Amino acid sequence: MEQLGVSDIAVVFAILAGQPIIPTRVKPRCATKNTSVASIISRRFLQNEMRVRLPTFTNVSLRTLRPAMTNNLGAFVGRTVPVVGWVILAYDLTQIMKKTVFTYNLLVMPEDRLF
Repeated sequence: MEQLGVSDIAVVFAILAGQPIIPTRVKPRCATKNTSVASIISRRFLQNEMRVRLPTFTNVSLRTLRPAMTNNLGAFVGRTVPVVGWVILAYDLTQIMKKTVFTYNLLVMPEDRLF
C-alpha cells in the first residue's frame, strides 16, 4: 500500500481514457477502429500542427511495432496518455516487487534468500 496511492488512480484513468472505445468515422483498414476520450479531448484543445512528425503508438502500431507518425499535437498527446499510464504502472509494479523481495530477504535465513 505504500507504493500505491492517488497517482495510481490517475494511472488507471490515463490507461482507460486512452482506450479506443468511442465509435468514429470509417478509417483505413490498417488504422485503429475507434477513438479514445483522451484523443477527442486533446485534439479539441490542442489543434497545433507541428513542423516535424512525431512518433506515436496505437493498438495497431503496437502489434506491428511500427509507430504511427503525426504532426498534430493533439493526436500526439491523446495517443501518448495511455502509454504514460502503462509506463508508470510498470514502474510501480517493479518497485513493489523490489521492496517485497528486499523485505523477504531481511526476514528469512541467508540460505533461503532470493537473488
